[in-house]
Amino acid sequence: MPRPYRIQYPGAIYHVMNRGQNRRPVFKDPDDYQYFLKLCQKSWERWALEIFAYCLMPNHYHLCLRTPQGNLSRIMRHLDGLYTQAFNRRHGRDGPLFRGRYKAILVEQEEYLSQLVRYIHLNPIKANLAVSPQDYAYSSHRSYLSLKKPPAWLNVNLVRDNFKGRKAFSQFINSSSEDGLSKILSAKRLPVILGTKDFVEKIKKLAPKPTQNHVRLQRQELRPSLSKIIQEMMKAYGVTKAKLVQGLRGQENEARKVAMWFAKEYGDLSHSQIAKVFQVKSPDTVGWSCRQIDKKKTANKDLQKRIKAISKAIVE
Repeated sequence: MPRPYRIQYPGAIYHVMNRGQNRRPVFKDPDDYQYFLKLCQKSWERWALEIFAYCLMPNHYHLCLRTPQGNLSRIMRHLDGLYTQAFNRRHGRDGPLFRGRYKAILVEQEEYLSQLVRYIHLNPIKANLAVSPQDYAYSSHRSYLSLKKPPAWLNVNLVRDNFKGRKAFSQFINSSSEDGLSKILSAKRLPVILGTKDFVEKIKKLAPKPTQNHVRLQRQELRPSLSKIIQEMMKAYGVTKAKLVQGLRGQENEARKVAMWFAKEYGDLSHSQIAKVFQVKSPDTVGWSCRQIDKKKTANKDLQKRIKAISKAIVE
């Protein structure tokens, strides 16, 4: 089974979530909730983990956190693993508790952190578990409003200091949540990185390259985009986009074949995805075109130089 791609570095901020198998409860009573929060404290003591917001729902949880040591995988293995063991002991069960590996989205602080805290605090309202966020006992919202003393591991100031008082913060949380973030996090396919275009490009350059062991959709997100590939192909060959994506029967079109080759090798797109973009009837034709370029570039030095120049422009 492919594994999720994790981008880890000191100071990274994430939205982390996990759900019970088949949407079954992962918190059944107050002791369950309290033990999970105790593990958050232990993670703070051991790895200096900072949590900016949390919401523990009956069958899933949300965390917004920062890892000063750049060790998200180690922390979450500890948190999910120890919690599963304790839950199984208390409730007389065995086996996995969560649906699978936790989901983690790397978040740009300046652009999305406040919105993310709002999204997390509004989860109980969306699930009809509370009328207002301060009514829900197992989220960080009451600590933000000073209705409850925040534990040492919960950092409420980074976000709250962006507002002129707790009333302004409360008004922000209770304002319309139908923003861009809500739509992004409600989609079936979650992004690996959440931020501005500049932030995403910066992280893509710093992050280790994904491998074939990672989820393909995530590999594609972290590799050069198809639009970037097509843009550089147009420059290199001096052709229009239409000539790249539309083939003419009986006419040789090296630029189009090279573009499909780059989409496969650099964009990690499947033959079916490439066929759709380049208006090819059969994915097999894409495979044949890519093999032609592989064969041709080994013997054609001019093509080798051109591909090298294009690849350098694409990854910059």
